[in-house]
Amino acid sequence: MEFGDTGSTPKGAATRNEILRVAADVFARKGFEQTRMDDIIREVGLTKGAIYFHFSSKAMLAQAVVDEQKSRWLRRVQEEILSKNNPLEELRSLGEFMVRTVLSDSSAWGVVHLANQLASTKEHPGGASPLAAWVDLVAGILQRAAQAASWRFQAIPATRQRLSWPHSTG
Repeated sequence: MEFGDTGSTPKGAATRNEILRVAADVFARKGFEQTRMDDIIREVGLTKGAIYFHFSSKAMLAQAVVDEQKSRWLRRVQEEILSKNNPLEELRSLGEFMVRTVLSDSSAWGVVHLANQLASTKEHPGGASPLAAWVDLVAGILQRAAQAASWRFQAIPATRQRLSWPHSTG
């Protein structure tokens, strides 16, 4: 396995997921700057080597927490919402999904806050803003709605242009 491996064995994947779960909780309580790797090591109950096998730095661990949560939410949106094949229903359902997620998932705002904190540090490992994927998602729904003529999207030309331009960064 390579340094920073995502867990190519079931045990490795389980260990990585547990580290991410505990780290998300610690970052949510203490914030990025106040969290030390030793805090996470202590709470997860693994050795320092086990943690560093999966994540080479606190910034890489924080980015993995953000990426994992974003991926999980987007998978759920794909399964629950985008399968409706009705852009207006998808937009309505997406709004409900976001409210439901924030109310039921205590880590939701913590992850958004962590992403913002991480982006403002010199240790930031890069990666797109977690909000970029949501902007792309909504833009895609709006584009499908306009193409299907299922509604009239009367917007100023600059807004139309932004919706047709792919958003690759946050």
